[in-house]
Amino acid sequence: MKSKLSTNTKCSKRTTIKGKAFIGVDLHDSSTCFHTIDSDGGSRAQSRAPTCESLLIDQVNRIDADEIHVAIEETALTHWAVTALRPFCTSVISCDPKENHWISRNSNKADEPDSERLARLHRMGELKEVYHTDDPDRYQFKVSVQHYLDLVDEVIRAKNKVKMFLQRMGSPGFSGDMIYSPKNRAEVLDLMPNADAARCIDRYLRHVDYLIEEVKQARKEYEALGKKYAEIQRFLKMPGVGSVTAHTFSGIIVDPNRFQKAESLNRFAGLGITSKSSDGKALGYERLDKSSGNPIIKQVTYRIFLGAVSAENEIKEYYEQAIRFNGGNKKRARLTTQRKILETLWVIWTKCVEYDPKRFVHGGETQKPSLNNRRARRAKRR
Repeated sequence: MKSKLSTNTKCSKRTTIKGKAFIGVDLHDSSTCFHTIDSDGGSRAQSRAPTCESLLIDQVNRIDADEIHVAIEETALTHWAVTALRPFCTSVISCDPKENHWISRNSNKADEPDSERLARLHRMGELKEVYHTDDPDRYQFKVSVQHYLDLVDEVIRAKNKVKMFLQRMGSPGFSGDMIYSPKNRAEVLDLMPNADAARCIDRYLRHVDYLIEEVKQARKEYEALGKKYAEIQRFLKMPGVGSVTAHTFSGIIVDPNRFQKAESLNRFAGLGITSKSSDGKALGYERLDKSSGNPIIKQVTYRIFLGAVSAENEIKEYYEQAIRFNGGNKKRARLTTQRKILETLWVIWTKCVEYDPKRFVHGGETQKPSLNNRRARRAKRR
């Protein structure tokens, strides 16, 4: 027998639940669906309300329970909603929608059943939480870093459009950044076949000029916000680390203590190793886990790696050792070195210590080659 569900959108009628209440929230721009279940899995309330802070809080305050646990799928609105609801709940989490296949791949997908499934997954502890800081300064620093990176991508897209336009006009001779230099602007315009084409390329180039200035301003802003975070100056003492990579790592990670071990950080950065087995037998080789991970942090470690190995230092020495350990496999050695870079930055931050060049090479063993790596096994036998 199905229980009758409360569907009020006002706080006047409350739903009393003994013990724990689990609320699934399907958040959208215009309206939001709520579904509440008790600790036994019984549905107790369902409602929809316009998406605004006061009504989100009202919907949660309708539930009278010993503990209230709220789950919201990660969207652009989620941080705002999590921040608004935290004071009124026992816990409120954001979860990764890519992991919620019961919701995303369900044939009966709609807002109301989605919120119910979210509540049930939360009750069973089957949600993968997405971290959201409660420090407004840290959050703004993260947003400023992401804004800078977005503008850099915009510059790349704008420059590619300039190159494509020049190719259409039969003027592919320019190379590198000489196209975008104001000193060469008149020469570029003269190469256009007519005045209309010259006006078009001039607009493209002025748009690039504008974006470059915005990138410079955005960098000044995030560097000003980053002055209060001591770990950034410690990062800069490591070979290959520059201002952009140091600020980006600090801004995106936010809190290093949310990772209990280096392996968790590796997976977050898209540098984790995955393996499959069935009935005690391996299914294929170990490989890089590309199903999840933050591409920004992975790119940070790659940029640091490229900068470091271009000179003689301890990181290049570690990389060369890793090549030997991995049977000459340079890609595996590079990934091993990127993990070491990531772990070193994490230790510097969590333990508030200065970078030690000696510990980078001798502080731990170089990752040994996987038993599934045939080349490594052959090299070891030789």
